[in-house]
Amino acid sequence: MQPLTKLASLTLHLLAISPSVLSSPLSAAPQVPRDITAAALKPGNGTHNGYFYTYWTDNASGSVSYSNKDPGGAYVISWKNVSNFYGGKGWGPSSATPNTISYSAKFAPSGNAYLSVYGMTRSSPANKNGGLVEFYIMENYGTYDPSTAFSPTYSGTDGGLVEVDGGEYRVGMTRHYYWTQLPGTGSSMVLRVYSVRKGDQKRSKGKVDLKKHFDTWREKLNVDIGASEEFDFVIVAVEGYQSSGEAEVVVAGV
Repeated sequence: MQPLTKLASLTLHLLAISPSVLSSPLSAAPQVPRDITAAALKPGNGTHNGYFYTYWTDNASGSVSYSNKDPGGAYVISWKNVSNFYGGKGWGPSSATPNTISYSAKFAPSGNAYLSVYGMTRSSPANKNGGLVEFYIMENYGTYDPSTAFSPTYSGTDGGLVEVDGGEYRVGMTRHYYWTQLPGTGSSMVLRVYSVRKGDQKRSKGKVDLKKHFDTWREKLNVDIGASEEFDFVIVAVEGYQSSGEAEVVVAGV
């Protein structure tokens, strides 16, 4: 399977996200929520107990249910035979993204799905032509290993294996070109930058040192993600493509 294509979702976010001031709640040991009775939300962006959240689905097939939970950084999501979706919680525009993100999850996919730290920026020096940069730190995934896209076939670059956060990740990047310019970018190109944890070291709980991953991308890929205060958002996300599953996630800054 090729990398996920999300032109509709990118357009949604670039049009809908506006600067806001969010707090940065701290929690040393997030726990997976046990109560999953909260009402499901429609796709969109917002805040919940001081955290930014975003949820999108292409509505092409299947069904997805996303609900925010307490404590503040918690959410639950389930999907069945879905075409493409993602959702998650973290830090939005103009908020202070922490250097380290802590998360705890129950992640049970059937098919192709990701559990990752996922961010988006239009201000990265890495995209000199003014396009969009998406970045992923893949902690767990289903049947598809995203690092297989780091090849010339997908306009990709493989930066090799690195050791970060107590495990090995393969770092790389891919370029994607769309038929129309993305709002607010002046470009039709999306650069996606990845750290993908090795298959035998996948995990659903831990801490992710953003600065170390950013430094690694600069060293191995010559990619400068830019200043965190200019990010559109950084979330711990669940994403699925032509799959089913469920997840319960708690996010916190450290």
